[in-house]
Amino acid sequence: MSRLSRYTSNPSVQHWKAIIRVLRYIRYTRDYDLHYTNHPGVIEGYTDANWISDMKDSKSTSGYVFLLGGAAISWKSSKQTVIARSKMESEFIALDKSEEEAEWLRQFVEDIPQWPKPLSAICIHCDNESAIGSMGTERPRSWTDLPMEILSFIAIKLPLLELLSFRGTCKDFRSASSTATAAIESSKKPWLLFHKSGDSKCVIYNDSKTYNREIPDIAGAVCLASYQGWLLLHKDNTMFFFSPFSLSKIPLPEFPKPQIEGHVGAFSNAPTSKTCIVSTINPIDSSWFEINMISKGENTWTQHKVSGYHGSNLNVTGATYDNKGETFYYMFGEKSVLGFSVKDKIGTKYNIVEPSMMRKDTEYLPYIYYENMFLKKKIKLEDDEYVDVCGLTYENKNSKRIVYLKEAVNVSETKTRMCKAVWIQPRFYEASKDLQW
Repeated sequence: MSRLSRYTSNPSVQHWKAIIRVLRYIRYTRDYDLHYTNHPGVIEGYTDANWISDMKDSKSTSGYVFLLGGAAISWKSSKQTVIARSKMESEFIALDKSEEEAEWLRQFVEDIPQWPKPLSAICIHCDNESAIGSMGTERPRSWTDLPMEILSFIAIKLPLLELLSFRGTCKDFRSASSTATAAIESSKKPWLLFHKSGDSKCVIYNDSKTYNREIPDIAGAVCLASYQGWLLLHKDNTMFFFSPFSLSKIPLPEFPKPQIEGHVGAFSNAPTSKTCIVSTINPIDSSWFEINMISKGENTWTQHKVSGYHGSNLNVTGATYDNKGETFYYMFGEKSVLGFSVKDKIGTKYNIVEPSMMRKDTEYLPYIYYENMFLKKKIKLEDDEYVDVCGLTYENKNSKRIVYLKEAVNVSETKTRMCKAVWIQPRFYEASKDLQW
């Protein structure tokens, strides 16, 4: 069925004949049942892989089945999404998929009140000799002594916080995970990094949990932008890129302004990319903006003076970059946008209108923006605290560019202690110590 389903959009005569055989099988086995008993009362899993089952794309097929009470409760057969370089690797990919299902089943039965507690471990059986041999059947083998090939495969599959724990195990684990990025979480909702002003103790909020982490470089720093797990920070008259999970830093050339108050930034790509462009913007009076820009490999920032709306609110609340149009977009005031073309060095002003006011020639922004996202986290503040929140840009599952705007929360004359927060995409990047802009 799995193989036939790949040809549903354009089936041939051969495929129709195969479908008829499947229907005949279903017809003559419709009286077959799954019979469950009281024993064994534990869940067991069996997994297998067929290495390079499809010569067209060189991908293998994974399969697993979980039994309870003498019959199957969960099963699946599917093509692997990556190309395995050996039979052993295809077996480990299949084991990884079955482990995900085992974890889901364990959490499911854990929520059943009548299920005996504590839960027993779910045993997964594998019949591949090379995979079993690599784990060490002849002699005990510790996790720190696994082959580098297997360690790298495990690291690539890990979510962010599990990856950080993995890297802290030993030098081999750290070396094997040098290219891991926790990409498994990249399409999920952004996390929030919260800390008191001048304090390196940070609280990280994800969808359902909180974590504490010491991040010295963030204490006393001003965050200008957040994108792809990197922060653009300014601290002690220095501007630099910073990955708060790997603690990697990439310094930028000297910024022309000693004061960073009122600045908002954006960058086009990760700072490790050869095509990265950085831009900052700030109002210089009631009518003009100053844009500072630098591209990868350059040693000097270029300055551009662009007119805003005379007499309007020039407070910048967000910035992002459109790769297709090679344009930075800066949101300011109530509903105003300034587009600045990297190629032509020309600024264009726009007004954001309600859907009811749209005309045929109305242009669409190349991104979706959200306001007041911090309040949704419902973080409890002290009576005298307010929060300065740095926004971010990220791509969602549908590759839509999403922008969270900058915020100032709970601001009043009675609030004297500032806290800081920054939205960040949960990604991990390890940059070389000698990496230069």
